Amino acid sequence: MEQRIYDEVMRRFDILESQGLADEVREAFKNGTVCYTEKGRFPWGQEIGINWPISREPRFERIIQEAQADGWIPFYAIHARYQEIGDTLSVFVISGDEADSEAWDEDRDALKDRYAMTYTQNFTYGFSECGDIAYDILSGGAVRTA
Repeated sequence: MEQRIYDEVMRRFDILESQGLADEVREAFKNGTVCYTEKGRFPWGQEIGINWPISREPRFERIIQEAQADGWIPFYAIHARYQEIGDTLSVFVISGDEADSEAWDEDRDALKDRYAMTYTQNFTYGFSECGDIAYDILSGGAVRTA
C-alpha cells in the first residue's frame, strides 16, 4: 500500500477512534487484518458493537477482495441485518485512484458527521453498490444507522 493511502487510512482511524471506535481495529489493520463490527446486546439489553476479524466469515473476505479489485482500499466494515434492507456488509473504503484523492477531505468531513463512503454488498438481494451510510459507535464498534 502506498504511504499516502496508508496515511489517509490512519487519519480516518483517528476520526473513528475520537468517536469511540476501539483502537484494536486500527492495530489489526496495521497487522494486515480488516475488522468488521456486528451489533450485539448485553444481557441487560444495552446494544453494543462487537469487532471481529474479517477472516471469521469467508463470504466477507470475498467482498473485501471484490472491493480491492474495483480499485478501493478497504479498512473497516459493518455487518448489519435489517428487515427493510436485508443482510449487508458495508465496507469503509478509500479510493486508490490518484485523481480521487482530492475528495478525501470531503470524505473525512463526512466521517466526522458519522457518514462513511462504503462499498456495500447486499446478501439478501444479491447486489453491491457504493455510497454513504450513516453509523454510530456503540461500546467500541460501529453500527449502521441508515
